[in-house]
Amino acid sequence: MIYYQPFLFKHKYCFPLILLSGHLSQLFLVDKYVKIDAERLSYLNHNQDKLRRENYTTLQRDHRRCRRNS
Repeated sequence: MIYYQPFLFKHKYCFPLILLSGHLSQLFLVDKYVKIDAERLSYLNHNQDKLRRENYTTLQRDHRRCRRNS
């Protein structure tokens, strides 16, 4: 998202052409949103094993703590 920031916000010395283009700016924003969302989903899809392992480790640790405190 940082890459697209200059296109989306007004700057002191920059003419915001994409913001003044109406329908085209809507298409641009939707396209970039979909691209970022697809990249996030791709990351989650390719790293499921790592993400699950981290969650299970945390859950097991918390469960052990709960049993000790009971």
